[in-house]
Amino acid sequence: MIDPLTQLDSLQLGFLAFQRSDSGMAVLSKQHMILAANVAFHRLLGYADQQLHGVYLDTLLHPRIHTLGKDRWETLREFHFLHHDGHHVEAQVTMTPLDPSNTASGSFLLQITKTIVYRPAPPLSAEISAVSNPSLEEILDGIPDGFVCLDSFGRFTYINKAAERMILASREALLGTYIWNSFPEAIGSPLYDHYLSCTATQLPDKLETYCASNNRWLEIHAYPNEHTYCALLKDITLSKDNEREKSLQESEKMYRMIAENSTDMIARISLDGVFLYISPASRTLLGYEPEELIGRRVYEYFHPEEFQVRFISGKTAVERFESESFRLPFPQKGRSLRLVRIDRPLYSERAGTS
Repeated sequence: MIDPLTQLDSLQLGFLAFQRSDSGMAVLSKQHMILAANVAFHRLLGYADQQLHGVYLDTLLHPRIHTLGKDRWETLREFHFLHHDGHHVEAQVTMTPLDPSNTASGSFLLQITKTIVYRPAPPLSAEISAVSNPSLEEILDGIPDGFVCLDSFGRFTYINKAAERMILASREALLGTYIWNSFPEAIGSPLYDHYLSCTATQLPDKLETYCASNNRWLEIHAYPNEHTYCALLKDITLSKDNEREKSLQESEKMYRMIAENSTDMIARISLDGVFLYISPASRTLLGYEPEELIGRRVYEYFHPEEFQVRFISGKTAVERFESESFRLPFPQKGRSLRLVRIDRPLYSERAGTS
């Protein structure tokens, strides 16, 4: 029988060895999320201690690794990491199941056994500027579309004035910075996947994406090559709004056509009981023209006590987001009462009606 104290001491010693090892090590879930990483692993990739906990491994790898497919990562012996500052770090690695008997759902230990290449990004002043011609820069600053360039290390090398307005950041603050350090909230987004795909394949591509920070829709045309990633940003918010409005109009037209050709009377009623819309079937069912009922209150046509009961019941149904069906006598124009069945659909919060 294993002494519990001895087992606890072993676990503590193992954790201490993990934390103090000179080799970068990280414990990964089956989905490649970092559950724990030691100081050496953080230091090698330029992060503060504990900063990588909960981060997915794919956000730390060079785009070209993504083209291999995640199912092959566990068999790779070399990884191409991206340093926090955009540097390239190529290293020999091992990925070992922590529970060999349960590889299907178990976690892994990623260990960096040797750093092959640590290639710091050269200073921007040592590189050719993305836009070095003053006349060209003046032209790009005058166009309505945004235009940005990144170098092979993912650092901003050019941003025109329109792009500044679209991404709500000045070029002075962004030039020379690593894109995912400046916009960490975009990691894992469609834009992030688009960037990884383009830089890995070096093929032009297009993406439509919504930017919550400024409530705008952008259409991004990317043009990557081995040394540069350039993108043209088009604000398509108005176009998207028009599409949505057209879709709403078409839906409204379809439902109005259904209502106006239905043999059942369809009504739209505000929460305080005012008829807002009445379908033409009111003529045959009740003898009223729709215009005679629109603007009047429902309770004018029902016995007060009966209406009070139904109003309370209906209000409860609205609060519970439920539909309801009941029967009430409704006075026909110039004739006797007619028993009608009222089907009350779900409450529409957008319109404030039921």
